[in-house]
Amino acid sequence: MALTVRDAQLEDLPEIYALGRSDPAFRVSEVIPFYEESELMEWISRPQENVLCVVLSETGIAGFCFCKVISYHWAMLDNFYVRRECRGGQAGPMLFAELVRRLRDRKISYVSTLIQRDRSALARLTRRYGFRHANSYEWYEMFLNDSCDPAA
Repeated sequence: MALTVRDAQLEDLPEIYALGRSDPAFRVSEVIPFYEESELMEWISRPQENVLCVVLSETGIAGFCFCKVISYHWAMLDNFYVRRECRGGQAGPMLFAELVRRLRDRKISYVSTLIQRDRSALARLTRRYGFRHANSYEWYEMFLNDSCDPAA
């Protein structure tokens, strides 16, 4: 299967959105199943602040990644997704290699990411490209909605 990696384009937005909403791995909460379409549009329209790439197969988008440029030297890999039927092949490595190339071209010297503990295949892939496990932080979160009352 021939694969190519390129920048995401506005016409890719519906397919990326559908992929993200279809996989429970993206579910932050019942209220937040995936990003809003407007956020995806913002990522695509601001390439100087973001890297949003897709890997394409003959049947459409096989995967995507989103990396937020935080500062002149730091980026945060926020999303890395490959369709289940394309995992274990070349889609993930090609997408990851292209992301690394693009960040190096921008002179980014530090990339961080969060990986769920049960995502061992993704952890192996990131280590393959030079990521190291950093056990120096804990993740904390707070949802600001009507059901969250910090005074309670």
